[in-house]
Amino acid sequence: GLIVAGSVAGLNAVLASAATMAAQWIQVWLLRRQTRVDLAEPADVDASWRTEMATSVKNLFPLCLFNCVQGHVTTWMLSIFANVKDVADVGALSRLGVLFTFLALPLTQLVLPVISRTQEPRRLARLCLFVLLGMMVTSLMLAGAGIVFSTPLLALLGTPYAHLHHELAWFLGTQALAVTANAAWGICYARSWVRLGWLQIPVAITAQMASLIWLEPDEVSHAIIFANISNVTGLAIAAWLMLRGLADRIRSRKSAFVADK
Repeated sequence: GLIVAGSVAGLNAVLASAATMAAQWIQVWLLRRQTRVDLAEPADVDASWRTEMATSVKNLFPLCLFNCVQGHVTTWMLSIFANVKDVADVGALSRLGVLFTFLALPLTQLVLPVISRTQEPRRLARLCLFVLLGMMVTSLMLAGAGIVFSTPLLALLGTPYAHLHHELAWFLGTQALAVTANAAWGICYARSWVRLGWLQIPVAITAQMASLIWLEPDEVSHAIIFANISNVTGLAIAAWLMLRGLADRIRSRKSAFVADK
């Protein structure tokens, strides 16, 4: 009976993955069909564009791998230093991360394309500041609402997790930080300000190792804090990259102005 149930569960997972892939391919096919008349693909990609895109991908590749690993740090730490119950608590809290996912859609679909096309330095700086402050304030308001209404929010997870008020506060706070950090990195990606993005890896690892002096890895709240130290360093690195990018943009604009004279 257990073998049959496991086989059915595995089959359902395969079918769900296949259905998702099929739906995405159908969307791509329909989009290409509907836009074929209006969009003409170039015979070849400009060599300068190809070089720039290849450079951006090379700069981002190590950071993408690092972020994939960082996403599982909390679970790994608790599985080593704590017990199964603590791992289950973190897993339950992580479901509430869906509350913040809606913030990413307007950012990626509406705001970042505008930022990537903006050339005037002052307007670009205002847009970057507006995006960061807007995402930070919105995510903090959402986190605050979750803390105020923690009892009904935890009730959605079930009775075994009704006691996680303290851990919920830390989780929501770190989610708000993560949203702001992701917005900052989204701006850097949109403007290709990622040449020194690899610095996030040694800085985050060093900060996390240093934090073990004060943190207890067998506590859920401390494990959540440990995993999200990378968001603190990531926000700092992304802000620094943004300032460098804006400074370079201002210098290039001044140079073009002087050349025109």
